[in-house]
Amino acid sequence: MDASVTAKNLERLLAGLVRSGALPNVTAQAATTEGETYRFACGVTTLGDDHPLTTDTVIWLASMTKLIVAVAALQQVERGALGLDTAMADVVPALGRVQVLDGFDAAGNAQTRPARAPITMRQLLSHTAGYAYSTWNPRLKAYQDRYRIPDIFECREITLTLPLMFEPGS
Repeated sequence: MDASVTAKNLERLLAGLVRSGALPNVTAQAATTEGETYRFACGVTTLGDDHPLTTDTVIWLASMTKLIVAVAALQQVERGALGLDTAMADVVPALGRVQVLDGFDAAGNAQTRPARAPITMRQLLSHTAGYAYSTWNPRLKAYQDRYRIPDIFECREITLTLPLMFEPGS
């Protein structure tokens, strides 16, 4: 089968999904060890400016990055560069300074303490490191409001200082 015919069929399908509203936009790329073999984009950016989407447009991946990071992390485990039970503070020192939120005092100040055990790669990959989203955790939301720390979705480094809501591994 001619690859260009297959690519054109794929482009018609993807563009049709964007036109129908089933997808807001789409990009596709294929590569081999020799380099890039295919590139396609269709739709408009979703940042309110309605510029045509290109294969170079920076887009928000949000939770989809978890799969990419998990695969990369497990490749490092496979290569012996990291262990699943490695203390992540050895890799990202800020993770060794994270506190656990026990509550708030009468004045509204956070009561925190060091975690009983270090955060590990295994816990980060299995979502048992103790982190939470303020969207679903009112205590974390109160902490962020009190100390004017932005939401994790703003992708700011200061969010690494947010306290854990649970003990690592629990």
